[in-house]
Amino acid sequence: MQRLLKLQELNPYLTCMLCSGYLIDATTLVECSHSFCRSCLLKYLESSYNCPKCTTEIHKTKPLEYTRSDPVLQEIVYKLVPELYFEEEKRREKWQKIDKNIGGFRSKICKDLRKDISKKNSDKPGSFEFTKDMFNESRILVTLKYFRGTSRIERIKTESVLQMFPTRYLCCKPNMPVKVLKKFVQYKFDISSETFQIDLWRGDETLMDNLTLKQIVQIYGLYRERKPLELHFSVYPNSNGSKETDGTQNDENVAS
Repeated sequence: MQRLLKLQELNPYLTCMLCSGYLIDATTLVECSHSFCRSCLLKYLESSYNCPKCTTEIHKTKPLEYTRSDPVLQEIVYKLVPELYFEEEKRREKWQKIDKNIGGFRSKICKDLRKDISKKNSDKPGSFEFTKDMFNESRILVTLKYFRGTSRIERIKTESVLQMFPTRYLCCKPNMPVKVLKKFVQYKFDISSETFQIDLWRGDETLMDNLTLKQIVQIYGLYRERKPLELHFSVYPNSNGSKETDGTQNDENVAS
């Protein structure tokens, strides 16, 4: 039997000892493999060439060359603490707006240069940048499949049920929230909101209504896969608040 770990038990591996917060732009030292926030580490290396945690010497003259971005660790942090991702994205968007409005004297040459540098950085393998053009696309392809809304999240094999809820292939905007997709399912299959409730899933996890498709791609580390985002929906009666657990009786009621 697997033991569930509390987030508090994992905190030592997810936090930066320099700021005592969760890792942002996780950066790992090559010599000792200890990780810190990038901004915290850069500031620390201005006055010391040793690891803040184990005091191992990084390099006598060029310590920055022996640091590496750690996108895998950052993905783990954002997946375990999704609120952190939302807050960080809001801060960066706010900073970008301030940066664009400062002074109003920035020349077109400077703007083009900044865009060119940003594009080059985003093309580097392992880079993890929060930019509006991260996917180089204005749309995200989505496959929407029906799943039984049981505690085990089992796929329905019955042909009649699959015919009632065929797979839908959608082309959506990255900022589309989950609640809009739920509305689409409701109207597409003529499901009464007074009688039935709809949930959207990614794997075995229920998706919150305010999550956007772009955020789902980020949280689940799917931005490298370059394939349609696969989501599933379940339908169950909302009269007693319990998800359906028997046969196809509820599915037939939905279609009636």
